[in-house]
Amino acid sequence: MSTLVASNELQSIISNASEYAQRYKNNDAAKREINALFAEFDNELKVVTQSPFVNQKPALVSDIDALKSQLNSAVERLLSAHDEKAKYAFEFDGTYYDIKSFLYLYRIQYLQWLSGLRDSAKFQLPFSGNLNAKTSDFEKWNAVFKPEDPKLAKEMKDLGKLNTKLYKAANQVNDAEGKRKESYYQRIEARYGSKINGSLDDIAKIAVPAYEAALAKEKAALSTMRDIAATFSAAMNELTTYVDTAVVAARAQSHKETNQANIILISVTIGAIVLSAVIGIAISLSITRPLQQAVEASLKMTAELRNPGGQQSQ
Repeated sequence: MSTLVASNELQSIISNASEYAQRYKNNDAAKREINALFAEFDNELKVVTQSPFVNQKPALVSDIDALKSQLNSAVERLLSAHDEKAKYAFEFDGTYYDIKSFLYLYRIQYLQWLSGLRDSAKFQLPFSGNLNAKTSDFEKWNAVFKPEDPKLAKEMKDLGKLNTKLYKAANQVNDAEGKRKESYYQRIEARYGSKINGSLDDIAKIAVPAYEAALAKEKAALSTMRDIAATFSAAMNELTTYVDTAVVAARAQSHKETNQANIILISVTIGAIVLSAVIGIAISLSITRPLQQAVEASLKMTAELRNPGGQQSQ
């Protein structure tokens, strides 16, 4: 019996569980892979526990079964925590962000966009940035971030309304000439600058604490799972080492018994050959001795007939 393949792979994944959880944007894929590994491990564990070599280790097998259940529950808790955290994470322009880091990025890009619009008004130049609200950063964000929290959903909706008005005003700045161009821009700063920043602050007040709570929950679940996994791994190693040792010992005993059987077989064979020879000789003697005696008696009788009375021939 070799070391369990599925348990090794399972332990390897557990030891890198944080990276493993981050690798999946769709938790269903993670759950399917983990469940498949547990099913494969269950089959292997069943083979081990049905082996006659584990009869002396019932307590260890029972411990492993209990630890496996605990480990399965711990993995489920980790994935559940990751589910919560994933509600506040998404892909934007090919990069995966959590809500906290994205809001920081969004503010920077918004200020850069606003700065470009201001320079175009100041220097009487066409604006080179995006003027289409439907392809704005907000709309791309809104397409991938769908909050379940009603308050957060409302804040996103309010920001969307402000974003539409902002882009409408930006087009007016771009179309205007002379002093009106700069005047329109100043109106944007007065009407929307503080409102958009305030809306982003309101979103952060709801989303960031929720994200950080989910992150803390995920770390706690990961720590618990690793503790269970360490105990589980030690128990599995003890069992597989025991089974491997028992198999080697059984093979050695079987080899010894085979050698003894061969010696007995050879002895019996030699004995049979000797016995056959003895029987052959006995049979041969039982035939030839009477025959020889009969010949001698016949010869004697013939001599007597030729020389009756015991007279010697002249």
